[in-house]
Amino acid sequence: MVTTGLKLGYPCSCWLATTALVLSGIFLGIRPAAAARLHFDSASIQVPNDQYFSVVAKIDPESQCPNIVKTAIYFPSDLVEVADLDYSDSIVGLWISQPQILPDRIEFTAGLPRGFCRDPFNPEQNALLKIIFRAKDNSGSGRISYAEEKTEIFLNDGQGTPLVFSLQPSEVQLFPPIIGNLVPTSSAAI
Repeated sequence: MVTTGLKLGYPCSCWLATTALVLSGIFLGIRPAAAARLHFDSASIQVPNDQYFSVVAKIDPESQCPNIVKTAIYFPSDLVEVADLDYSDSIVGLWISQPQILPDRIEFTAGLPRGFCRDPFNPEQNALLKIIFRAKDNSGSGRISYAEEKTEIFLNDGQGTPLVFSLQPSEVQLFPPIIGNLVPTSSAAI
């Protein structure tokens, strides 16, 4: 018995149509949408108690050009407090909602007129704002993170298309200051 045609478990016409669709997508440059990424300048921070330190909130738009970023940044209020906000290196051209400092978070809506696209010659120029924290006298660790439920990023396409995004936190660890070569301990530990 002689057979002709392909035996792949699919009818021949479906297999050819699927292959043609995949190949046309490759040749036309169709690919899945890239996700914008909100992150901080450091993934991990170690700070002595009662010291000031800063964290820069950043956006990496990947291949997209967002024009609105709405988010909240949570911080461990038992370990740190916001001392100041610095906008000097910010890419934000319009604060739709000025950053509001609340007991455990900062909320804001940033406008990026004409959209913000990644600059291939200066990819690190992507700061939304710098947050200056003061470490309290407590030792411990916590997380500075974007609130997924309060985050929205919109594309600069004239329609406000929501963008897919990812969020990356920053871990912060506070420790007692080192005096000479000794680390102070409480009298209960002796």
